[in-house]
Amino acid sequence: MAVRAQRDLCDRGIDDRREQFLAGDDRYRACRDRIGDTRNQYGDHGRLGSQVGMGRGGGRRTVDSRGRRGAMSSLTASGPMIAESSVARVPAVVGDLLRLTRPRIAVMILVAVGASCFVAAWGAPDAGLLWSAVLGTGLVAASSSAANQWLERDTDALMRRTARRPIPARRLAARHVFPFVALTGAGGLAWLAGAAGWSPAGWAALSWLLYVGAYTPLKRYSPWSTGIGAVAGALPVVVAWTAVGAPLGWRCGALFTWMFLWQFPHFMAVAWIHRDDYARAGLRMMTVVDRSGVQAGVHAVLGSVAMIPVTLAPAIMVRTQGGAWIAAAAIVLGGLMLGASFHFLFQRTLRSARLLLRVSLVYLPLMFALLALTTVLGSWR
Repeated sequence: MAVRAQRDLCDRGIDDRREQFLAGDDRYRACRDRIGDTRNQYGDHGRLGSQVGMGRGGGRRTVDSRGRRGAMSSLTASGPMIAESSVARVPAVVGDLLRLTRPRIAVMILVAVGASCFVAAWGAPDAGLLWSAVLGTGLVAASSSAANQWLERDTDALMRRTARRPIPARRLAARHVFPFVALTGAGGLAWLAGAAGWSPAGWAALSWLLYVGAYTPLKRYSPWSTGIGAVAGALPVVVAWTAVGAPLGWRCGALFTWMFLWQFPHFMAVAWIHRDDYARAGLRMMTVVDRSGVQAGVHAVLGSVAMIPVTLAPAIMVRTQGGAWIAAAAIVLGGLMLGASFHFLFQRTLRSARLLLRVSLVYLPLMFALLALTTVLGSWR
């Protein structure tokens, strides 16, 4: 009996030790899971320069740059490590906010604004008004791009070309995006109103509302949203025109119409290249509604055909030599656009769409640069 009692006591002790060991193992697993969740939450932006592991006695063990290990108290290390992590994330957050502005599109808009200021002023515009138009329009464009990406975060997550954007990739939250949209939008409008007047600020606000409030939601329902987006994309020309104090007239109308028409061949190429993405996200682009691509090709050709006489209109405003240069460029570059559009209409391949896209990206800045250069050389009447 005594031996059995001792054996039972020994078994109970072993069971107690096993339970303590398992409890300790559960605590270790829970701690490891918390560390994993933290890493997943912050991603690459939140990782520290050193690797942290559990040491003896509940402390932490670090690995320095030379690979040497050392113990560190969790109480003394947590504060500096959190601060270091927050500071390390600042450049990444700033970089993601800049990505919300879609810099390549912003550059195209600012080129159009700057050149339009020269055309509107019939020469070199006032430097203060020029930079005010560029800065104010750039801020409003940045705000509209960020707002667009916030509204389309769900559809962006479904498309390969946009899934890595800051918002669908969950690198930025609403607390970062909303202040950025408000500050850039309000700041740009306030700058335009204070430096150039209420008229350019009003046109910029209209462009923002059309792009964010009309074009963005209509993409889910109708392919004709492209037309509304083209209006919003052409309004920066009017912003620049009114910013330098030029009266609205047929000259401004010609530049606006040209910018409006250019967007059709340009966007039809983009829509064809990414048609599977748009279909996956449920966006009713023309290349999704008409999978053959015929309608997209026809719109690209019509836009390119209409651009040629519109771009010839500035030749009427320019003296003989300058007008001849503009007319020649309009015919040559317009012919390239038209040829690329016809090629896309007949082929409707990825290669033909990319060719049209590249030609459109070369055509617009070259034509605007020629117009601005002509005014600087004093060829305007």
